[in-house]
Amino acid sequence: MDERNDPVTDYHVELFLKKEDEETPIEFDLDVHAYRADPSLRCFHVNLNRLREARTKAGEGQLWARIIASSGSVLVGYHGINSEKLTFDLKRTNQGGVWDAKVELPDNIDGVELFYPFTTTFVELRLNRDPMPFGEIKNEICWF
Repeated sequence: MDERNDPVTDYHVELFLKKEDEETPIEFDLDVHAYRADPSLRCFHVNLNRLREARTKAGEGQLWARIIASSGSVLVGYHGINSEKLTFDLKRTNQGGVWDAKVELPDNIDGVELFYPFTTTFVELRLNRDPMPFGEIKNEICWF
C-alpha cells in the first residue's frame, strides 16, 4: 500500500544475493496468488528446500529483495524516502510511474526467522506515491 493506505496493485518482487557489488538472482519456484477482490494483497508460497538449494548454488551473500512498482500513469509515480532530492532527473528515469527499490532481508528479525517452514509471515510494503515530477511545486496534476 502507499502512504495514504491506498492499494498498490501493480508490483513484483524478486530475490537475489548480494556479495560486495555483485548481485546474483535467485531462481526458485515462487508460487504467487493475488487476492481477487484486492490485487495488492498477494500470497507467496515459497519452497524452502529449493530456496536453500538456490542460495547454496549462488554462493554466500546477503539476501535482498527488489520491489518493482508501477502506478500505470505518467502523472503519478512511486519513490523512496528522500529520492525526490536526488540530483538526476527522476521524471526521465521513472517513465510511466515505474519504480524499483532494493531492500536487504535479514536472516532473522528480533530472533524470528523470516523464512520458516509451515509458517505464514506477513510482510507489509509501504511506498510513497506523489505527482510527477517529484520535488517540484508545479506538477502535472495540479498547478496555479
